Amino acid sequence: MGFHDNLIDATHRQIRDTAKRFALDAIAPHADAWEEAGEFPRDLYPRAAAAGILGVGFPEAVGGSGGGPMACVMAIEGLMAGRSTGVAVGLGSAGIAMPALVQAGDAAQIDRFVRPVMAGEKIRPSPSPARHGQRCRGGLDTRGAHGDDYVVTGAKMFITSGVRADFLTTLVRTAPTPTAA
Repeated sequence: MGFHDNLIDATHRQIRDTAKRFALDAIAPHADAWEEAGEFPRDLYPRAAAAGILGVGFPEAVGGSGGGPMACVMAIEGLMAGRSTGVAVGLGSAGIAMPALVQAGDAAQIDRFVRPVMAGEKIRPSPSPARHGQRCRGGLDTRGAHGDDYVVTGAKMFITSGVRADFLTTLVRTAPTPTAA
């Protein structure tokens, strides 16, 4: 029992317990070796998806398993039973930047990018938000052949699962940052 069990319902406990069983079976026996190597096997993603862990917090309509912020917290708490923060963060990395694609993407983008990530078939790295080192700016390059190409400049640090990514998305500011009045 966790210290917050009186604050969560049976569904949240089930999510935590499912993630914990997965972590104890699929992660804990290998945690030390994976931590030492600095990586874990790619096939852990589809296994986590089959267990219902990758899609926690994402709508069922896009291939997720539903739930809100507390469901995500419970999944991470359960995964920590595997004794590897790196694996827990790697498996949970879709929750960092994928929500923007879920919210703003069209049906074709959801099918091409979101559903395969939720199924563990593709890995999408998660750059942390701008406050954690992102300094990308973009704008139209009017000198180009068509005058409608964007040029992106900047740098990004700390990209979770970046070394094994199947595709990348980039968050780019295309307008000046508003200033406080």
